Amino acid sequence: MNILSLSRVLAAAALLALLAAPAVQAKQIMRVAHGGPDSSEYAVAYIKFAEFVKEKTGGEVEVKRFGNNVLGNDRAVTEMCQEGSLDFANIGQSQLNMFIPTVVAMDFPFIADASKNEQFLEAFNYKTGPLYKYLDEKLNRIGLKLIMTIDSGFRSYAFSKQREISDLASLKGLKVRTTMSPVEMAFVNAVGMNPCPLSMSETYAALQQGTVDGELINYTTIKAMSRAEVEKSIYLSRHNQARMFAVMNKAKFDALSPEMQEIILSAGDEAQRIEWHNVQKMEDEGLRYCRENGFNIVEPSADDMAKLRELCASIPDDFVKKGEIDPVFLQLMRDAQK
Repeated sequence: MNILSLSRVLAAAALLALLAAPAVQAKQIMRVAHGGPDSSEYAVAYIKFAEFVKEKTGGEVEVKRFGNNVLGNDRAVTEMCQEGSLDFANIGQSQLNMFIPTVVAMDFPFIADASKNEQFLEAFNYKTGPLYKYLDEKLNRIGLKLIMTIDSGFRSYAFSKQREISDLASLKGLKVRTTMSPVEMAFVNAVGMNPCPLSMSETYAALQQGTVDGELINYTTIKAMSRAEVEKSIYLSRHNQARMFAVMNKAKFDALSPEMQEIILSAGDEAQRIEWHNVQKMEDEGLRYCRENGFNIVEPSADDMAKLRELCASIPDDFVKKGEIDPVFLQLMRDAQK
C-alpha cells in the first residue's frame, strides 16, 4: 500500500472513530474538517458557520467540526470532500493551487493592498462578487462549491532564535519553510533566501532543529502555535496574505432544496464577515504576545522596502507569460482594489 493510500485509510478510520460517539439529536448532521486549533483566526469562521446553520434550521441540521488536521491536511480533506465522504473542507490558497493552478496568483507578493482589504473581500460576496463567481465556477468543475472565503493577517518572515535579523541584506542565504506554491518559492529565491517546502505540521521541529531558519507567518499564527518557543525575530515585509476557503461537495449542495442552499450560503456569508472583522483584533493580540516574549520586530527601512518590491516586481508577469496564471483572474484581483 502506498503512502497516499495509507493516509486515506487512516483518515477514513479516524472519521469513523470520531463518529462512533453518540451524536447530538438532529435530523441531519453535516461534517467539516479544518486545520488549526479553535484559537486560530479561521476556526472562528467555522464555529460561527455551525452556529448559524443550527439557528437557521431550528436545530434540524448540525455541523460537526473536526479541527487540528485530525482527518488530514488541506489537500487530503479536500479530496475527501470531492469524493463525498465529507460535506465541507477547508483549504488554503497555497494548497488550492494544486486543484486550480491559477489560484497561485493570490500568493503574488504585494498583490493585496492592506488599505483596500475590505473592498477586496467584498469581491467574494456570494451574490455579487466577481471573484466569488470566478472561483466558484472553477471549483464547480472539480466537484466543489465555494461557501466561505476566510481572511487572515498579512504575513512576513519570522526567524529562529539562532538567527540575527536586522535588515533585508541579513535575510540572504537563510533557509525558509515554504508551501509547494511556486510563487512563494519564486519570492524566496528573488530575495536571496533558500526555499525548503515543508508541511505546517513539520515546521516547528524544523525550526527547533535548525533544518529551516524561518517561515512565512502572521502575528495571530505565531501566538496560536506558540512560536516564541522557537522564534525570536520577524521582518515586517507584510508582502503576503493567506486566505482559506470553505468548500462543499457540489453534488451534495445541488441535492439540497433551494431554501437549504440559501441557508448554507447565507450562514457562510455571515460567518465569514464575523471572521473578517475579527482578524485585526487577533493580530493585535498576536503582536502583544510577540512583544511580551521579547521578539525582535524589524520594520524595514523605506530603501529596503523599495528594494524588496523591485526584486519581486517581475514575478506576476513571469507567471502570466509562462501560461501558469489566467490573466483574467489577476485583473479581477487588481480591479477589486481600485
